[in-house]
Amino acid sequence: MSQSERAFSLIELMIVVSLVAFLMTLTVANVSFFGRAYVRIELEKLQALCGYAQQKALMTNMVQTIALDATGTIHRYTFGAVDEQLPKSIRFGAPAEVKGPPATPMRPVDSPITFKNAQITFYPDGIISAGTVYLTDTDQKTCYALTCGVGSVSFLRAYRYDKGWQLLSDG
Repeated sequence: MSQSERAFSLIELMIVVSLVAFLMTLTVANVSFFGRAYVRIELEKLQALCGYAQQKALMTNMVQTIALDATGTIHRYTFGAVDEQLPKSIRFGAPAEVKGPPATPMRPVDSPITFKNAQITFYPDGIISAGTVYLTDTDQKTCYALTCGVGSVSFLRAYRYDKGWQLLSDG
């Protein structure tokens, strides 16, 4: 080859193609990670609001409720002046293959919210109404659940679904 000719060698071309393929792999992995992270952040926001509502019920000696709305295209939850709308990529629900409730998964999840009247109720004695709320992304690749079981002491548990329910937080 003379100095005046400019061309790519096969090795240079292979290196460039390999780098592009590697960068695309990283991008796809990060997009999947961010989808899971967004759903988990929304779950943690709802869990924090539940903790606040429970403490407010104890302090004011008044029943507090968080209303959950899974109707229509916009899913939201409200507590007093707080009206939180879920991002468009997140909704109340669970993929078809998911079974619930998370503590004893026996049958497919047919309702995204199992709290009575789609409301989480916090009583002045510290009791929280029993039920589960499921959160998923619009592609239904990620699923989380926030539950409160029946018992003399109430506490919320957060779960993540990954071919089975895994406890994230207890209490």
